[in-house]
Amino acid sequence: MVEALACGTPCVVVTLGGMPELISTEHTGKICAANTLSVNEAIQVALNNEAIPCFSSSCSEVYLVDTFDHHKSKS
Repeated sequence: MVEALACGTPCVVVTLGGMPELISTEHTGKICAANTLSVNEAIQVALNNEAIPCFSSSCSEVYLVDTFDHHKSKS
């Protein structure tokens, strides 16, 4: 998942497990309920990334570095 996010691939995850912790709905993908209708709708939004302009590799990279880079000092 992290590798896909680093490449700027919008990811769709369901609300089960730990994957929602990796997703920022403004930057890296969609979090949806664990049912086929919600997953289908989230995939359509992710594929039509004009609807959410920040689904891009540059936004994903900034989000991942800001959130998960252990070299950055955390205040």
